[in-house]
Amino acid sequence: MLTSPQQNTLKNASPTETEDTTAVDRLTTEDRTGKPLKPSTDSSANLDLLRSIAVLLVLGEHLFRRNQIETIGWVHVTSLGMFGVLLFFVHTSLVLMQSMERSRLEGRPLLKNFFTRRAFRIYPLSIIAVLAAVALHLDSNVNGGHGLSFAPRPGIGRIAANLLPFLYLWSRKRQIFWPLIIFWVICIYPFSIQPNIHGLSRFGIINFFPNFLGGVIAFTLPRVPRIKSYWWPLFILFLVLLFTISSATITGYVLCLALGMLIPSFAEISTSWLRVASHNIATYSYGVYLSHQFCIWFALGFLGSHSLWLKIPVLVALLAAIPVLFYHSVEKPMIQVGSTLAKAYASPPKDTRRPKLSKSGVSS
Repeated sequence: MLTSPQQNTLKNASPTETEDTTAVDRLTTEDRTGKPLKPSTDSSANLDLLRSIAVLLVLGEHLFRRNQIETIGWVHVTSLGMFGVLLFFVHTSLVLMQSMERSRLEGRPLLKNFFTRRAFRIYPLSIIAVLAAVALHLDSNVNGGHGLSFAPRPGIGRIAANLLPFLYLWSRKRQIFWPLIIFWVICIYPFSIQPNIHGLSRFGIINFFPNFLGGVIAFTLPRVPRIKSYWWPLFILFLVLLFTISSATITGYVLCLALGMLIPSFAEISTSWLRVASHNIATYSYGVYLSHQFCIWFALGFLGSHSLWLKIPVLVALLAAIPVLFYHSVEKPMIQVGSTLAKAYASPPKDTRRPKLSKSGVSS
């Protein structure tokens, strides 16, 4: 089982705060050799499903804990939310690496582009959520009267994603699949004992760095869909099942590595209803992540004395409406602002110098 410091660190991580929205970040249209792949849909349905399951696991944990349910059979409900966060780590690192590849930038222009987009992607909605919690005087006790997650330190996902541009620049210059595998193996022991080392217990990024490597490894592999698409959701659920059986740190490392290595091997899911549902949940998942505990607080706390026939519909309505409202009023406009500014940073400066005149009076 994960230790208490590790559990606290996972709770402080915003799974979606490290990631560009699925409505903006798309799968790369070229393989590692530069040869164009067949045109794909606007986004990867497989990654949309992965992201959707991740956010639903986090939501499920908080709903269970709000109702004082700590175990379901052999399953500790905290393991559901924990593994949802780990899935986000793999997803995040992969889509951010793909986003940087599509930008075709390197060096300082890449860094400016990356951090500008991230700032406008993450912080506007996060600031609104924090101000709302302060204004409503909501505490941080998941099992108490309000049920908002406690985050006294910067999210480890935010910090870890800041390192991805440097891994990307490295990967562009050499084949790094096997070096990454070796690095993952080397990191397992020292990173897993990090929470127990005095003075390092607060640096959760060290402990979960191997989980992020799963997505980076997926990025280095060519996309060769050998496995039928209907196995993809079953594979994700199988990983969830394994983690509920053993939620040890090393289990998370191995499962994230397996996920990263196999992502490129699955064909894209083609079931229309599943694609649509996954895309919609993934698109609004950041809003779901930031707002779901407010929704739970209002429906199950503020309306706690009312009938379930009122509370459940209100909860469902809030979970569906608020993320959509946040996305279209705040998240998407800010993403567009960040994209515009990032493109301006990446554009070469205009030459404003006056042309020199030759002796014949012709400009040169």
